Amino acid sequence: MLVALASTTQTGLHCLLSQSSVSARVRIAVIGGGIAGLGAAFALRRAAKIIVLERAPQVFAHASGKNAAIYRPLELPLPITQLARANASLLDELVGDRAAWLRACGLLLVARSPGVLAPLAIAGTAAGIDHAWLGSEELRRRAPSLAGGEARTALSVPGAGVIDGHGVAMALVSHIRAAGGEVRTGVDVERICVSAGRVTGVLCAGGVLAADAVIIAGGAYARALGESCGAPLPLEPFIRHLVLLDVVPALPESAPVVWDVEQGVYFRPESAAVLASPGDRVPSPPCDPTARPEALVMLADKLATLAPLVGRAGVRRSWACLRTFAPDGLPVAGADHRVRGLFWLAGLGGYGLSAGLGIAEVLAATVMGDDHALLGDLSPARFG
Repeated sequence: MLVALASTTQTGLHCLLSQSSVSARVRIAVIGGGIAGLGAAFALRRAAKIIVLERAPQVFAHASGKNAAIYRPLELPLPITQLARANASLLDELVGDRAAWLRACGLLLVARSPGVLAPLAIAGTAAGIDHAWLGSEELRRRAPSLAGGEARTALSVPGAGVIDGHGVAMALVSHIRAAGGEVRTGVDVERICVSAGRVTGVLCAGGVLAADAVIIAGGAYARALGESCGAPLPLEPFIRHLVLLDVVPALPESAPVVWDVEQGVYFRPESAAVLASPGDRVPSPPCDPTARPEALVMLADKLATLAPLVGRAGVRRSWACLRTFAPDGLPVAGADHRVRGLFWLAGLGGYGLSAGLGIAEVLAATVMGDDHALLGDLSPARFG
């Protein structure tokens, strides 16, 4: 049986946090053990007693652990680029050294014409992200795999690369536990409990776990969790496929990530093979999705015009995961205006590893009653 704790008064959560002692801190239940949930717990680890509840047998079991692990600091809309830059500094703090979490092989954002990439260049300049324009000849020198393809120009982003997702997950768990928090796996939250308009805890198979606040960080299940306490948000999961290709000759591990901005297809070297995605986006209910054959056809068609050599490679294996989006494409981070003590860190889409800890800092500011420049952009209240 899970231990029930005393519920809070009507006082704002940030006031309770500031008044509580180290030995009797306010308890926050975080639902979800992906980058959103662990990021939220990391950001608040010194301010509150945290318990992370993950339904799978391990953390990073779904979207956070099944993606291409690409750190892409140059993205649209602009708030994502700003959050990605903050994310890198927070990951440095987490593991102590950038080389410990990032293989900085660089990123090539490619297109047929410069006009497609111009808005990204503007965002990079505004956010202070190092980038440079490449012409067709230099592009093919840096990425010979694009020979015979239609890409003619690119933005080179040298600070991008491949993230050690497993290392990040283990570091987050270690820091959370070192601060006195808990990370429990195999715990399925059935609903969020509310009384008199405020959160009182969560209902799990073992009983009710009382809490002063609840953070919904459940990825594809976030919408259903909000609905369970009368606070739905328009979040929708979409399937994204990843495919491991046997390319001959193999790309060197130092080869840059290639991302076709027009088609959405991207690929990078991985263990003497190539990890690629067609950039598909098919609506799906919350689930652990299985790979679909049509995704392989889509990938082959897109690679045929981008990188014919890669497109002719054999398929070693494929898998799928869910990415969850809000209607405007921006993440959701902040306090719910309908239920006191309820907070959101959801709708991270494909930005989780690139910007997740940065987004968690926005949430933490809300919980602590502090200000943040991006609170208005990410607040759940923007949906009315």
